[in-house]
Amino acid sequence: MTLHATLPETDAWELFWAIKQGKPVKVVDGRSPEAFAREHIPGALNLPLVASGADAATADAGCVVQTTSLSSLSPDVLYVCCDDGIDGDVAERTACRLQAAGLKVQILVGGIDWWRRDGYSTEGENAQTGTRVGCGCGRRG
Repeated sequence: MTLHATLPETDAWELFWAIKQGKPVKVVDGRSPEAFAREHIPGALNLPLVASGADAATADAGCVVQTTSLSSLSPDVLYVCCDDGIDGDVAERTACRLQAAGLKVQILVGGIDWWRRDGYSTEGENAQTGTRVGCGCGRRG
């Protein structure tokens, strides 16, 4: 489902290298706190979409991004929005909300599923080992 035709996309390899090179990029995972706790991309920020009940000014088809966290996000960072990779709906909704707040966004094609399939590590209760995402400083640790 495409919610916003102008949202740029990136893939796992491009995201991995941007993080490794220390570029100003942050992964934003729009899944539930429970799904995020099970497994997520290292260093990701969890801004879950929540069920309706928020005020109408911030509602987006019955879902919103928790706005309490938006004020702390920097306009100088590229926010790569992800979800489980099944249909991209959560990532798109998250990206639309961040973009509406004036932030730079991209969608991670395939979400955490393709991230994992491409061999990159995850964190959480069901963490997967793979290619480690480092800080980009050249040190091993």
